[in-house]
Amino acid sequence: MFDTLDDARNGDWKVPIPSKFKLTEESGQMRTIEISNDDSSNEKTNVNEISATQECSSYVFHNDDVRIRLIDTPGIGNKREIEKNFDNILMFANQYQHLNGICILLKPNNTRLRFDMQELLSHLNKSVKNNIVFCFTHTKPTFYRPEDTMGPLGEQLSTLKNQFKVEINLNQDTVYCFDNESIRFLAADKAGVKFEKGYEEFSESWRKSVEESSRLLKYFENCKPHKINDTLLIKDVRDIMMRLAKPLAEIGTRIHANIGFLHDHLKEIENTAETAKNLIDKLYIKQLDFKPEKLQHPRTVCTSASCVQVSTKNGANIINYITHCHKSCGLSGVKSYEKKNPALKNCGAMENNGTCKTCKCNWDTHMHVDHELIPVYTKVIDKNVESAINEKRSFQEQKKMAMEASLRKVAELKEEQKVITDINVKFVQFLKQSTIVPFIDAYIDYLDHFIKEEEIKKNVSPKNFNDAVLKGLEDAKKEYTEKINLIKKSIENNDNSIETISPDDMSKIEQQLNELKHNGEALKDIKEKKEKEKYNQKHIFENQEKHYNFPKKIHPESQEIDQQILTETEKDNVDETKIFTVQQEQEKEKDGEVDETKTFRVKQEYYDKATEIYKSLKTETLLIGLSFIFALIISMSYSN
Repeated sequence: MFDTLDDARNGDWKVPIPSKFKLTEESGQMRTIEISNDDSSNEKTNVNEISATQECSSYVFHNDDVRIRLIDTPGIGNKREIEKNFDNILMFANQYQHLNGICILLKPNNTRLRFDMQELLSHLNKSVKNNIVFCFTHTKPTFYRPEDTMGPLGEQLSTLKNQFKVEINLNQDTVYCFDNESIRFLAADKAGVKFEKGYEEFSESWRKSVEESSRLLKYFENCKPHKINDTLLIKDVRDIMMRLAKPLAEIGTRIHANIGFLHDHLKEIENTAETAKNLIDKLYIKQLDFKPEKLQHPRTVCTSASCVQVSTKNGANIINYITHCHKSCGLSGVKSYEKKNPALKNCGAMENNGTCKTCKCNWDTHMHVDHELIPVYTKVIDKNVESAINEKRSFQEQKKMAMEASLRKVAELKEEQKVITDINVKFVQFLKQSTIVPFIDAYIDYLDHFIKEEEIKKNVSPKNFNDAVLKGLEDAKKEYTEKINLIKKSIENNDNSIETISPDDMSKIEQQLNELKHNGEALKDIKEKKEKEKYNQKHIFENQEKHYNFPKKIHPESQEIDQQILTETEKDNVDETKIFTVQQEQEKEKDGEVDETKTFRVKQEYYDKATEIYKSLKTETLLIGLSFIFALIISMSYSN
């Protein structure tokens, strides 16, 4: 493409991503320079800033038999909707089969790396570690070197190596330094701004960036492509865990409550007098369920013991979150009943120091709620027992069958709790084996949440408290924690005796949950609802890919060559005759007829020259995309 700034000044350029900045001319007059394309709806641009990407877009540059695809993504430092940004990035990437590289863009004096790096790496499969590079922008003031950022970046990568046994190289092959001053100069130059001095510095900025772009693309060309499905599977498993964390913890509460009811029921049957009527009255088993009631508006509530109240509803003690710190909260990026989400710091109820304006408790004791869980009791009877009654079997037979039914259901509920624990462990194991950085285990957080609720109920009303629920939840947490710690140690010690969870195992594992006898239907409904939401979001990522040819070099002998922008969505086989069009000779003889021989000769001459120039263009000279993109993923595709 444009090896020098001189070539760029004389050539055409395409600007996929808009920018705007202010410039003081030699006369002292302030002027706004805009660099834009036809559609900048995906960019939010302020004066003196490059664009802030709102959602993912793909830009495909065609050069001979190579396509270079840059995926421009929202910055992960955007605190407004961090998790949503990552979800959108990965859902967008689902269109493609592989990635050649991931560029983490940093400034040379950036010392705040911990959150961004760890949040990014927790979403990626370990196999992508060799495809990660670090691109430093605005490096001219630091002599085209990373400078201050290298210290904390190196420390962060050392932590990854020491704690998680994952090594991401930080060396000449993975560090690239760019500068965009030459782009600003070029934009101003094409807008007619005159510069009396400084051209040599701008030329050096351009030369250095071209050199680094060439080196970067050559490195990615030699990297083993990363299969996107490997990382998407991590997203799917994380989604499953986040989707099921609260329902599974709630199911645990129900299981242990219902086991308590069954034990009480067994005692009642044993003590029943020998009359059919008395027995029939005792054959129906009390069962607990929860019915969600949607709130008119989401609200932020405090979960501290001093900010809640225990009340009785439908005969059961429930926690009533009476402290509504923000009654109508429009905060996005926070799931209902999710605690300790850093996004809650941005709730209107919070002070800058993280203290709640209403209750004075810390932000991490709060949660967002969009519904309330109402306890609902039903009475059910075992089908075998019901059949025995209808067949008018003896009192002793009916009693025996009723007791067996209760014991059988206790065993089934305990087995379901075990399955839930084991499947959660397998989810965690898969993520620990596959991801670079561990993630927050939401299931254990929800277990803690429900244990805390039971403890509050016990303190308020110890006489009416069901110890079976609290003990069951505590036992479930203990068993789960022990198994997780065992897996963690095995992975750290490279213990090959531990079973490896493969990607193919994941769908089978989730299916086990859906097949649970007593709680499977509820989990299946949750999954179907989520799948419907994902289907409805699919249109977001359509038609967000734009195609470009490399801008042409202007040669004196080829001034009449026009370069045609590719408009087809797929260019697997680039046809040279489609890329270059030649202006036809418009000379006419005095009699008005075109000289066919002369026209053909000139067209052929221009076409041959155009083809020669086109074939001389190298993929590694790409510059414009890297100069403007905040955070990008590079994917190269080779045509057959």
